[in-house]
Amino acid sequence: MKDEKYEWACFAAQQSAEKAVKALYYSLNKEIWSHSISRMLSQLDEFTVNKETIEKSKELDRAYIGSRSPDYYTEGSPYEYYSIEDARRCIAYAKEIFEFCSKNIQA
Repeated sequence: MKDEKYEWACFAAQQSAEKAVKALYYSLNKEIWSHSISRMLSQLDEFTVNKETIEKSKELDRAYIGSRSPDYYTEGSPYEYYSIEDARRCIAYAKEIFEFCSKNIQA
């Protein structure tokens, strides 16, 4: 964020949350093939994930492709579509998901 690469901050937040959710799955001896954080969280039968967290994860899902694909938007580059507020929000959501996963990982 300090370099004002807000699209990259959003993508990095998505990636960290995705990896945290996958780590939770693996700790439960469950294999998962997905990049959608919201779907993975929704499919966790062992835990109740609140709807607010699912909604937050959807914003991270949107950052998976749009933040890094130059032809995603009809005009301009991805960096033109992300602000510091977007980056702060995505980072906060990723931290929340990471904390949920960390406290539920089965050792």
